[in-house]
Amino acid sequence: MKPLFVAFVIGIALGFSLALVDSSFTGFFTARPAIVGVTYVEPIFSPGSQNVFENMVRNARNSIELEVYTFSSQPLEDELAAAVARGVDVRVILEGSISSNFPKSRELLAKGVKVKWGSSSFSLTHSKFIIIDGETVIVGSNNWTFHSFNLNREASVKIQNAEVAGKFVEIFNADWEKGVNAS
Repeated sequence: MKPLFVAFVIGIALGFSLALVDSSFTGFFTARPAIVGVTYVEPIFSPGSQNVFENMVRNARNSIELEVYTFSSQPLEDELAAAVARGVDVRVILEGSISSNFPKSRELLAKGVKVKWGSSSFSLTHSKFIIIDGETVIVGSNNWTFHSFNLNREASVKIQNAEVAGKFVEIFNADWEKGVNAS
């Protein structure tokens, strides 16, 4: 009887250990995504966050992917244009139901920025994220407007991790493929 009890206890302990490692084993534990490599995370709060976004764009070397609901910031438009001028590939997806995005899309296109409207397969493209060089992401509540950067309480996070950024690039590319060319 004792060996059976010991085997039972070991089985319970092993099952509990597996549950901690693999949350699909039981519903009692929450899955924790694995992140490989070093991750740097910085919280960003508004008012007063515009300089963080400007510096990110200013420091881009190869690529910028931006998906944002509302874009009216002239300083950030100028930073994107400067990035294009120095050879950075800049792609922007905007929400097509926001009337202020129409003149902004024309201004961006005139400055060499590639622009698409969000896919009609969604009710809205309400995302607010930017990916820099496939390595760093800022994601959060910030639209690219004066109010969002300077007057509203907004919360975003800057994540420096190529694996995390890669997941955002995958979503951006899928949205880009389904998007409609702006003109």
